[in-house]
Amino acid sequence: MISTFNKLLIIALAATTTYAVEEETNLRIIGGNQAAPDDYPWFALGGGCGASLVSPEFLLTAAHCSEVKFERSRIGAVCRWDADPNYTNCGNKYEMRDQKTYYRHPQYGQGTDGYDFMLVQLTTESTITPVEMDDGSLSPTYAAGK
Repeated sequence: MISTFNKLLIIALAATTTYAVEEETNLRIIGGNQAAPDDYPWFALGGGCGASLVSPEFLLTAAHCSEVKFERSRIGAVCRWDADPNYTNCGNKYEMRDQKTYYRHPQYGQGTDGYDFMLVQLTTESTITPVEMDDGSLSPTYAAGK
């Protein structure tokens, strides 16, 4: 049986792999739809790796994304760094936040491919609404971003 914590992690990691798309057509999307710029406001980019804002002060990303990549993160990212040379996020709202510290799963990198997740704590809280990881069906006391 999967614990509530593991269910929340699965949902959050699935959300982390959702990529905001650029205005131009992306031919690599197969059987999907182009996302509107405000569909995933909690999506963050840090040095080429994606993350999800899971609370006002924490990002969830993959542990294989070096903590160095998240020294500075763009929350509300719509455009990839290489597609946005002027760092305007293609004209869409975003927030820049710096890393305070990070927490890798303690079993990551110990001879297994598992446990590939890391929390990045931000120096200041984001005002963007975090991803909702539970509609109340997993944890009746869950409140988004709390």
